[in-house]
This record gives sequence, C-alpha cells and structure tokens, in this order.
Amino acid sequence: KADIVESLLHCGLGNLTITHVSEEKSLTSSGFQALTFIDSYNNIGISYRGSDFELSKGGFRDWLEADMLEYFTGTSTQIKEALAYFNAHKNCNGNNFLYGHSLGGNLTSHTFVENYEKIKQAFTINGNPINQKLIDTPEKVAAFNNSKKFQCNIICGDIVGLFKSCEIYKNNVAYIHNNSLMNKSFVSAHLVQAASYDELGNFIKSSEEEARNQLGQTTNLIVKLSQETREKLNKRKQENPKD
Repeated sequence: KADIVESLLHCGLGNLTITHVSEEKSLTSSGFQALTFIDSYNNIGISYRGSDFELSKGGFRDWLEADMLEYFTGTSTQIKEALAYFNAHKNCNGNNFLYGHSLGGNLTSHTFVENYEKIKQAFTINGNPINQKLIDTPEKVAAFNNSKKFQCNIICGDIVGLFKSCEIYKNNVAYIHNNSLMNKSFVSAHLVQAASYDELGNFIKSSEEEARNQLGQTTNLIVKLSQETREKLNKRKQENPKD
C-alpha cells in the first residue's frame, strides 16, 4: 500500500485516501485484485490490477481463465468480481473513475460498458481488448469512442497493441512514448515502467508511426527468441539423440 500511495503522490495526485484494497492474490483465488481511493472532491477511483507473473500468487489463473477464457467466451470469474467490486464501492452520484493495466484494462472495459452512465472517465494502459460482441448498442460504441470518457493508452512497442485495431478502439487510441529503458525483452514495452512521463506526471504522447516502428522491433525480438530456442533444442537433440 505504501508503494501505491508514493506512486500516486509522485504523479501529482495528492489528497487521495485509499479506502479499500481487495484480498491478496493466492493460488486458491481467481486472481482478481483491485483498490478504491477517494479524493477531496468525493470522486471515487477504482484501479483493477493486471495479470500476475508470479505463479505462487495465482498468475496461472490470471492467464488461463481471465485472459484466455474472456477472449473466447466474453466472460470470466474475474469480470464478474470486477462488476461486483464496482457496485460495492462506487459513488452513487456518478463521480466514478476507472483505471486498469493489461488484464486490469480489460476489467475496466467490462465495468465501463456495463455502467458507462455511472462512470465519468475510464483509463486503460496496454489493456487487453474487450470482446467486441459485447458492444451491442450505438450508445456503448459512442461511449467507447468518446476520448473524454474512455481513454485507451498504448505504450509504443507493446505486443498487446497488435489488437488495437479492434473496432471499438480504432478512433480512440493514444500512443505513449516508450522510455526505451525497459527494452530488454518482447514483454518489456507491456510493463507500465516503459511509459514516459513529463515533470507533472502526464504521459508523453507519441505517434502511430513510432508505435509501428517499435512494434517491429518487438516482433524482431520474438523472432530472434524463437530462432535461438529452436537452435538450442536442435543442438540438445544432436548431443542427446536418445532423449
């Protein structure tokens, strides 16, 4: 919790009070996690956490159930929990703001589309796109394409950016400059640490051209990694033909 508060203050978001933090992830939980905070104007902010890379904290369920199941079916246990969490902690006057990175961005999108009249703004960073079949009314499409109400942010080079062509996001994508400090693997650009900020804590915007160039570099890293893995397997097979 101390790290979260320090990060918020560093971004210039003072006078915030964290009012609730969901249970810590574990192997027996669905992997869902979120926190709620309130500012001096009685605005409520809810931040949904993304996938965990640590298997001991339920990371496997994050990837298998929440990420993959949602892609094929449009729903998951975490989505249901995200909707229930919003209903339990929302401000009834409509002063609600949503935030989410990666899987958290997907949960933000689901919560937004089901409650868009009760939400002032929603922000995602490298969010997994929502199943497009769920955007079934002109009002929902309009809400997603309203950049003042929903902001889809993609850090240049992020592999999830491959899905940005999803119809509901095509007119509402803001590219963020990659600070290049994290470019050590093909997943580096997906991490929030890869984003660049100005002195006020705002994202430094970029262009689609830069996004394409960095995505090309990311793709090259994936190809290189695949080639190296294949070469290692072939070498091992030659050295141990009985294995």
